[in-house]
Amino acid sequence: PQALAAAAERGVDLNLHRSQTATDAMIDAADLIIVFDRLNEHALYSRHPGARSKTRWLDAGSEIDDPDGKDKATFTRTYQRIDACLQQLEAEIAGKGAPHA
Repeated sequence: PQALAAAAERGVDLNLHRSQTATDAMIDAADLIIVFDRLNEHALYSRHPGARSKTRWLDAGSEIDDPDGKDKATFTRTYQRIDACLQQLEAEIAGKGAPHA
């Protein structure tokens, strides 16, 4: 409920969102794969070693902790950080044509 409330305040409806495991086809089709933390990076590379060349951390090697189970304020701070990182990534892509892993 905290994630839904914090996202709704940002104009995002997560009610229908469901996570899924990345398939080989998804990885092959991706130009860029974003990871938030070492746990997910390790899981990705263990299943898809070829993904390394197109993977980057959203926050330049600094982990973004999963706020699951935390209060709404923690979700809000996490969403703000993600937004700032995505704006940076957008500027990087626009300025250079492609992000660097």
